Amino acid sequence: LLVIKLHKLERIQAAVGQPATDGLLCEAARRLRQCAKESRFLARLADGEFILAMDAADQASAMSVAEPILGTLAEPYALGEQKLPCAVSIGLVQPVGMSIDMCLERAHLSMRDSTPGRIEQLRLTAPPDVETSAS
Repeated sequence: LLVIKLHKLERIQAAVGQPATDGLLCEAARRLRQCAKESRFLARLADGEFILAMDAADQASAMSVAEPILGTLAEPYALGEQKLPCAVSIGLVQPVGMSIDMCLERAHLSMRDSTPGRIEQLRLTAPPDVETSAS
């Protein structure tokens, strides 16, 4: 599971307005679809966050998908007559031992403080008192 975060959308929105920011999100989604044709599931999770579920045999396979995504999403976006960069970070998550709902919630919280321009291995663990069956 990849959790992809576009950073500083609030600043972009303040500079160019909501319609242009919506256009940026649509373009980011288009770029994601192009990079992730083999994925099982792609969705927008929150304001500037997307999730991508894929069948990756190991971390190297996941990185081979994540690295091109990081590069293409970091390219400037044409918004009207402006070209604006958008910082991106990606978290790699293996939802082992917890429900997908819990995994998504914890990944979302972990990405709040992620470092732009990096692919990070998110280490998520389920609390011992929480049900961990797959949803």
